[in-house]
Amino acid sequence: KVVRYVLERGRDERKAEIAEYRREEYDALLRELSSPLEADWRSWALLLLIGHQGVRMNAALHLRWSDIQGGEILWPAAYDKMGREWRQPIRYGALAGLELARYWREKRSYGGPWVFPAARKGPDRPYTAQALWYKLTEAERAAGVAHRRLRALHGFRRMVAGDVWEVTGDPLLALNF
Repeated sequence: KVVRYVLERGRDERKAEIAEYRREEYDALLRELSSPLEADWRSWALLLLIGHQGVRMNAALHLRWSDIQGGEILWPAAYDKMGREWRQPIRYGALAGLELARYWREKRSYGGPWVFPAARKGPDRPYTAQALWYKLTEAERAAGVAHRRLRALHGFRRMVAGDVWEVTGDPLLALNF
């Protein structure tokens, strides 16, 4: 019975809209997260990737070096919400995050598959959503960016789509990007 339960909404009830970050908020968050410390590079590089590519957090966290091919990222179906494999050209801002990840990979002599490996020692796992969310909320507080319910990392996805729409005037292209 519990599995089949469907939450019913009234006709006048709207679904919660997820707010997007504004570009100046994004820049302020990046300034707060930029740190030369080994423990802090992942969140900054992930924000660069998500804020320029517009991908979902799960796909970004599970990015492997083998998924990066000739100036494009092949996002595997296993980590895509829609269950599809797709390609996307790497934007310059995202490339900066990937280069930082490569630097730390070489410095730590990390030989695993993940672009953003977990910070703690132990089995080889990708960086966690909880760690990234914690760093984001800390950066919001430090940068004076208002924390909005449900916005989190999906707010960057919406920001990128809005940027593409603004530049091209094509809502379908923004949606597809």
